Amino acid sequence: MQRFIFSDKRLPMFLIFAAAVLAAAVYAYALAPWGPWAYTDSAAYVDAARHILAGQGVLSLQSDGSVILLTHYPPGYPTLIAEAMRLTHNDWIAAGRLLDVLSLALFLFIVGWWLYEASDRLLLALLGMVMLATSLPVARAFTSLMSEPPFLVMLAAWLYSMWRSVQRDSSPWWWAAVMIAALSVSVRYAGLHAGIVLVLVPLLFWPSRPWRARLRRAIISGAIFLLPFGAWMVYGRVAGQSPGGWTAPHQWLPAFGQFLHLTGNTFLAAIFPYWLHPPLAAIVAFWVAVIAVAAGWGVAVARWRKASASPLATLSLLAALDAFAWFPFLAFMFVFIAPPPALDFRMYTPAFTMWLVSGLAALAAWLQAKWPERARLQQIAAAVAILVLLGWMKSPASAAHQALLTMRYFGEGYTARPWQESMTAGVLHDVAALPADTPLYSNNWPGVLIWLARPAFALNELPYYMLWEEASTKNPRLIQWRAHGGAVVLLWQPGADRSRLWWKALLKHNGGTPCATDAIGALYCRPTVKP
Repeated sequence: MQRFIFSDKRLPMFLIFAAAVLAAAVYAYALAPWGPWAYTDSAAYVDAARHILAGQGVLSLQSDGSVILLTHYPPGYPTLIAEAMRLTHNDWIAAGRLLDVLSLALFLFIVGWWLYEASDRLLLALLGMVMLATSLPVARAFTSLMSEPPFLVMLAAWLYSMWRSVQRDSSPWWWAAVMIAALSVSVRYAGLHAGIVLVLVPLLFWPSRPWRARLRRAIISGAIFLLPFGAWMVYGRVAGQSPGGWTAPHQWLPAFGQFLHLTGNTFLAAIFPYWLHPPLAAIVAFWVAVIAVAAGWGVAVARWRKASASPLATLSLLAALDAFAWFPFLAFMFVFIAPPPALDFRMYTPAFTMWLVSGLAALAAWLQAKWPERARLQQIAAAVAILVLLGWMKSPASAAHQALLTMRYFGEGYTARPWQESMTAGVLHDVAALPADTPLYSNNWPGVLIWLARPAFALNELPYYMLWEEASTKNPRLIQWRAHGGAVVLLWQPGADRSRLWWKALLKHNGGTPCATDAIGALYCRPTVKP
């Protein structure tokens, strides 16, 4: 009876789905009531979503009051936020929370089912899901009002489709992977890294086909993949907007050195969280290790081409290829494109997750090949690993535990508890009550935009050491406020104590008196003196 039940894939599918829903429920608990976290990018996404709901397109307010086509970010995520806001009565925080929870459930289900199909081991699939759900990259990504959650879902979906196409030599699965990868670029421009994978897989993973056929498929796949992105870029150019430009040739070599340094820092900080400033020798060792792993990957692919490898080995190789693709892609973007991307933990989150999946699949494939008769022992080891990971998740030393705990009891960024309380009865509440034609000036205009859906002229922060008179004469927005009045909204992120004192002294020097203050800022009304 048991063999009959497990020969049918419905029960494993149900258990994997239930595990994904359970993990999503835990994250939903952590996200309420202060999550998800939000920063500057989130303000642009939410503002574009509001314009979409108003039927105006993917537009965004700027600090000077103008409205532009939002080409700095792709249109997919603002569209998803807009649709989620329809379901949550225009509550953008609840919309972000809904997208995070649904995306996490889908992501874990796809990865879990992928591991199960590759191994035919339910415990291995559950182990992979628990490993991801308790990891810091996933904990950070799926508690954010950012584009990573739906992007990771699409990343897992097209990699799974690609794996099935390689395993079954199936063209429909391949073209499904190409289409999903192309759509992922409409959610996050970083999805362009998939072009490297889509070109290399036909060349490396179909040795039985003629070289010309593989080359033709690689070229056609790359062309189809770039179509949505190209159409959006052309539309942006016609509208007079562009997400960036090209750097000067004399900047290339220094930028490449900076890329090597920042990427090494990011990965070493992820592995050793308390190692804030790794020495140069550690960064060199990191890149030597990357080259060694890449060489090992090449040897593994060569062996895979000569002999039929297990589905788990294929999974591991494809996931590792995607993780490797981030290095040349981000190197190109950082060296040749202005402005360059931020090479931080968030940017490399998809690569981190694929390294985890690839490593687990490689270990499982090695154990199956080394001790094929020890299947029961391997299942026991997987069960013990699941219990250890769940126990570790409860430990205060767990970075993922700390991230979820912080989100549950305080929040982060623009959606943190003090900001939401300020909107209920504080500075933001008072600013919202001002007449719509009152000009606003702020040192944190994205914070004003995301909460109040109205523009604020940016008060540029001059160096602290400047005299008040010099700072007053060099800040055009401050001069404009003194001449024409309005309201200055000072808003603070955690750790901005020095900036807070400087701004308060500067506003007082220029005749401003606070008419409202709270934990995150102050509201200064019309100045009492004019030039």
